This record gives sequence, structure tokens and C-alpha cells, in this order.
Amino acid sequence: MTPSNTTKILLVALVVALVFGVWGLRRYQDAREETTAATLDAQTLDLGELKAAGRPILLNFGGET
Repeated sequence: MTPSNTTKILLVALVVALVFGVWGLRRYQDAREETTAATLDAQTLDLGELKAAGRPILLNFGGET
């Protein structure tokens, strides 16, 4: 019994969706790890290093609320 064209197309689409899903999940996890690493190390502040990362910087000079 040979698979029909519809079955072949659905199988290829499923494999492509799975590949893109894994790729997107890995990218999301890498971005979360990078953000977590940057936020947990708040002992020192190196403005030059923060500027080199190319991310927006928000400086809050207010007191504690």
C-alpha cells in the first residue's frame, strides 16, 4: 500500500513544523538565560559593558518606594 500525496504532504509539513518549533524553543530559552544572567549580577554596574550589549538602558535615579 503506497501513501497518498496528501499523506506525504502532511508528513513533510509536520516535520518542518517540528524543526521550527524546536528551533524557536531553543532561541527562546537562550534569550531567557541571557536576560537572567544579566539581571542576577547586580553587584557592580559597568555602563560601558551595558552599552556594548546594544540593549536599551533605563536609569532610575529615584529613591526607594
